[in-house]
Amino acid sequence: MHGTQGLEGSGVGLILVAFAGWGQAPTPDLRISEDGKVAFWQAPETDGESAVLLVGSRRSDRYGREQFAQRAGLTDADWAPYKDRIAQCDSLACRAKIGAWQISILQSPSEVPEECMASDLVVLAVRSAGPVARRGCNAVLVDETSLRETGALDVYLKDRLTTKPARPPKERRRAWD
Repeated sequence: MHGTQGLEGSGVGLILVAFAGWGQAPTPDLRISEDGKVAFWQAPETDGESAVLLVGSRRSDRYGREQFAQRAGLTDADWAPYKDRIAQCDSLACRAKIGAWQISILQSPSEVPEECMASDLVVLAVRSAGPVARRGCNAVLVDETSLRETGALDVYLKDRLTTKPARPPKERRRAWD
C-alpha cells in the first residue's frame, strides 16, 4: 500500500509538469492556410498595446485565423491588412520583414526566382512553383503543391525558420479524400 501511494504521487507530479510545459509551448508566428493565405502577428509597439493579427484579406480563412489566434492566446486581437501596416506590395508580390526574417507572398510564379534569392520564406499563393524553381530556391518555398501535401502550416520564426502542419495528418484527412 505504501509503495503505490508513492507511485500515485509521482504520477500527479508528472501530470503537473506536463500541464506546465503545455502552457509554455511555443506559439506560431505565422500561418499559411491550405489555400496560401498568410496571417502573422505584429508585436505591440508600446506597453499597453496588444498584438495585431496582420492578414491579406479579412474575408478569407476566417476560421483558420481564429484558431491561430486562439493557439496564441490572443482571441480578442485586432485584425488588419498587412498591406497597410508593414508589407510593401505591388501587383506581383508583398514583402514584409518580420523580426529578422524576410517574407515574400507572391501572386505570380514569375517572381519565384528573384524572391527566393531575397527572402527567407516565399509563399506562392496561386499556383505551383515548378520543379526548376523549387530546386533553385534557397528560401523555404511554400506553394500549391506543398500545401496540398501538408495542409495549413504554422511557421515559427525563432532562431531558425520552422514550418509544421497546423493539424496532425489524421485530422487533415476527410472521409471523402
